[in-house]
Amino acid sequence: MAKLTSFLLFLFLVLSAFSHAAAAVFRSLDCGTEAFNFDDDDIPWVPDDLYITGGETRRVPGSRRTASYAMDVTKGERVLVRASFYYGNYDGKSSLPTFDLQFDGNHWENVATSMDSTVYNEVIYVPKRDEISVCVAQTSSGSVPFVSALEVLPGALILGCAVKSIRIMGCSCMEPERSVRSNLSPATAVSNGIKTLTTDSLFFSPNVSNKPPSSLLRSAITASKPSDSITLFPDLPTATVPAYASMYFSEMSELDSTQKRSFVVIDDLRASEKTSIALVPTPDSTLPPIISAVKVYAIRPLTNGTDSRDMEMLHLLQKTFYKTISEWNGDPCLPANFTWDWVACTSDEVPRVTALYLSDLNLYGSLPDFGGLEALETIDMHNNSLNGGIPDFLGSLPNLKPLPNLKQVNLAGNDFSGPIPSSITKNTQIRLNVSGKPDFCASDNSCETSSRSPGYVSGDYIPTYYWKTYSTTTVTTQSSKVARILGGSLLAFYAVWVVSGIIVIIHQRRKAALAAKYPEKFMVSSKITQSGGFTGERTEHRV
Repeated sequence: MAKLTSFLLFLFLVLSAFSHAAAAVFRSLDCGTEAFNFDDDDIPWVPDDLYITGGETRRVPGSRRTASYAMDVTKGERVLVRASFYYGNYDGKSSLPTFDLQFDGNHWENVATSMDSTVYNEVIYVPKRDEISVCVAQTSSGSVPFVSALEVLPGALILGCAVKSIRIMGCSCMEPERSVRSNLSPATAVSNGIKTLTTDSLFFSPNVSNKPPSSLLRSAITASKPSDSITLFPDLPTATVPAYASMYFSEMSELDSTQKRSFVVIDDLRASEKTSIALVPTPDSTLPPIISAVKVYAIRPLTNGTDSRDMEMLHLLQKTFYKTISEWNGDPCLPANFTWDWVACTSDEVPRVTALYLSDLNLYGSLPDFGGLEALETIDMHNNSLNGGIPDFLGSLPNLKPLPNLKQVNLAGNDFSGPIPSSITKNTQIRLNVSGKPDFCASDNSCETSSRSPGYVSGDYIPTYYWKTYSTTTVTTQSSKVARILGGSLLAFYAVWVVSGIIVIIHQRRKAALAAKYPEKFMVSSKITQSGGFTGERTEHRV
């Protein structure tokens, strides 16, 4: 039974928005190579080292789950992306890797590699941003993802000068293996007998909107007898999806007046792994059905991707701390089970970033203004070397931008200095940890003294594992705490002294009044002896 290679593309609904100004440039990455080169069709291939993040060229290291390629495109302009995988036992393990293929946060395909043949995957879609990402993701331990080649063809399907690089493929038996760009296992062509026809040159000018290469139209398969049908079984997804089939028919020789080739194509509007395409001859046909190539498009919706404002803020953080976190690329929140290691996201249709986990990463320098992360609830940056002041935007009051949802901020073990902004001290929903070695002072006090004790909140030391709520009046330092204790003690002493004095005065006045009324009871005598032998009596009122 002959094999017919189908060409399966994920053609998304947005494909209907055709671009009128297609770009005349495209990229072809030869993964793992170090030199720029041209193939037999004069297509330039460049090394992938300038495009990959989160991995080595060609493969993903064991310490990371994903590796991504990022390439600039024109937003809203249709692109074709082709990824190819040739295992060939390159690692000497004789174990076929399986892994996920993703683009722009969308799940693309579960890649099952082959020992001695190339596996191709292609997708056509309209990017929603001016950069696209293609990622390979590890799905099982010990199965290391890799990429052999990656091609990005902006506007290629309608651009005549770039069409040579598209290689719209037909039957694998019709052209050399090097030109086959099918992305799935071959479809099965069923009839009582399949014959292969070829020609050295076309005797007609193709009038096809997407301008297939002439090599595609110089070969075909046909049934053995005029009454035989050809049934194709393309390799389609298990689930039923909307589908679109594009078929190419070409005669290998010019027909005479007595010959007629007529047949009906029967297919389904919705397709699954059980779908077949039948070429059935009409009763008046003198020749059997013929076909040069078939492309089957499974139509699937695109994700909306992570909120664009959050993407900008994360890129700002990556630019600021590029030595540590710049290797992450692609969509930070999608697919949901492959989010970036240092973020947490919502599960909304357009995900928002809710947490940053950037502790123990040796981050150095001051914090940029990432207040655009409006859904942020948690910031954990403890045990780094961050310095400068704590930004005001961290403490914006609830319902006021830029961070109205922020609840926990762990900045312990950094080198921050200066005042804690009042926007934080007055925001009672924020639990701030500044313990460790910061040089802080209260926002309403002078910061002239450069040597201060570790930060305190509500008068208590906060260990690195504990969150403490700021109040509006209790943010201070150890020295100011001692001053409050001494001041309170002096005030209490003064109050006791004043009260005692008042009691003594009242008592003295009462005794004086009684002595004036009853003098005989309050008259006492005492003998006073002075030096020189003088002796006399002294009379006094004892009060």
